[in-house]
Amino acid sequence: MIQLLFLISLSFFYSADPKASPIPVGQAGFEKANHYLTRGVLVGGFEHGEQTLVSVRKNFDHDSKVERVVIELESQVHLKKPQRPGFFHFSIQKSNNRFLLDLHNVVQEKFPAAKIEKFFLDSHYFKEARVFKDVHTRNWTLELQIKDSFREKLKAEIFEMSDLEKPSRIVIDTKEL
Repeated sequence: MIQLLFLISLSFFYSADPKASPIPVGQAGFEKANHYLTRGVLVGGFEHGEQTLVSVRKNFDHDSKVERVVIELESQVHLKKPQRPGFFHFSIQKSNNRFLLDLHNVVQEKFPAAKIEKFFLDSHYFKEARVFKDVHTRNWTLELQIKDSFREKLKAEIFEMSDLEKPSRIVIDTKEL
């Protein structure tokens, strides 16, 4: 039975028409691997309770043409081991010309949404950033709207980083195809 389910799932990923095939879903890595995606959804982190958005940073490297976005999160439960971020998922939405990062169970922000939106005004690849918060579910969404000049031309790599002395981090590296 397991083999049958495996074969059925493989058939979804190997459709003859890539536009008709389902969106690939994968796991975010734990380190930089230079494995960039042009479409799909990545999930990462794990549900460990409430978390605080500590900061958002970005940097564009002119040599490699990579724009890096780093989201730092702290768990409300402080453990004596490196902490992965809370559950998140990242999607590349080519039809809407955007990247979406959904964070679950964000109860506090040390870096306000208005500051994040201003922060991306000078981005190399993104023309706008918007933050959506759902106070009932405590979900927090960052929408990165891709500049029209880079439509269909970007790929992204997403990975998480953990360190005992620092907040957990979600890293989004973006570059041209």
